[in-house]
Amino acid sequence: MPVPSLAAADVRRIVTERWMAVLQQDEELEDYTFFELGGTSIAASQLILQLGRDLGQRIPLAALGDHPTLGQFRDHLAGLITS
Repeated sequence: MPVPSLAAADVRRIVTERWMAVLQQDEELEDYTFFELGGTSIAASQLILQLGRDLGQRIPLAALGDHPTLGQFRDHLAGLITS
């Protein structure tokens, strides 16, 4: 199903919500890597699949490795989705 055009702020919010849910976090820790926060390869795959569905765009798993902190990852996806 096509996803309506999203603003960068919406993308950042969605990424943050999914990241925190997958990692079962209550606090937004944007300077720690996904794996430092207890993420596993299975959790990373879940995150990428959920975000692809929510954002309406295929996201390569490598994007998480290239942009491993929440701050880097959500900014990267916001730029990717809204450009």
